[in-house]
Amino acid sequence: AWWGPGVERVVGAHREAVSCVEYDGENAPNMVFSASYDRTLKAWDLRAPGGGDCGRCAASTSLPGKAFTSDVANGVLFLGASDRQILAYKTSDIISGGRPVINRQSSMRFQTRCVRGNPRGDSVVIASVEGRVAVEYVADDRNERERYAFKCHRKTDPATGEVIYPVHAVSFHPLGTFATGGGDGYVNIWDGAAKKRLFQCPRYPTSVASLAFSPCGTMLAVASSYAQEEREKNTPHDRLYIRVIGDDAEVTPKAAAAAAAAK
Repeated sequence: AWWGPGVERVVGAHREAVSCVEYDGENAPNMVFSASYDRTLKAWDLRAPGGGDCGRCAASTSLPGKAFTSDVANGVLFLGASDRQILAYKTSDIISGGRPVINRQSSMRFQTRCVRGNPRGDSVVIASVEGRVAVEYVADDRNERERYAFKCHRKTDPATGEVIYPVHAVSFHPLGTFATGGGDGYVNIWDGAAKKRLFQCPRYPTSVASLAFSPCGTMLAVASSYAQEEREKNTPHDRLYIRVIGDDAEVTPKAAAAAAAAK
């Protein structure tokens, strides 16, 4: 069988490094999407083999830059590419060669490190290497009115001044708030609608390289792994932490908390 339990296959290939792989089981259940440094986004059909040892490439789309980061939210595939390019495609349209619903440069001045789509799929959080995060919207008119960016994951050193760390990771909570993890070892949880920080976790031993909320939102997985922000040095061992969300105030949007208190 081409696909089934215990069967391992090469699904696809790119000419250069594959940096992103996504799956959208609800809107494109038979497809795997991959993006690469070769400046292409490809859709691979899992139902049938293609030529040679690979699956069938159902679609290949040229990108304006090297793909660095991606996410799927509510049927929309978001991509962050070189030269600060931000793109988004409806996963159901990629196979038919549909045009991107976003194709523009990020409002920030420095390289994109991570993108994560809002669970509704109508906005995207963009993290940069320069200690800054932007919230941008899919609809161009709303984006012009409401997009914003803010500084984070920085510290003041009395000897050297401000130290700026990259923001490596972003994860949305089911309630719509989101967490960021940075090279400073901190995880911050934000209410994007209120433009406020809700909570800061105690510092982890080294850089927060990745993080993810559980689907139910009761736990946060944090990968603490040095990301070479300060070049070679002695660093703690790589570790994975699971934080149990013990207080709803850590993740509940301020508007929802106020409404609950008013009842």
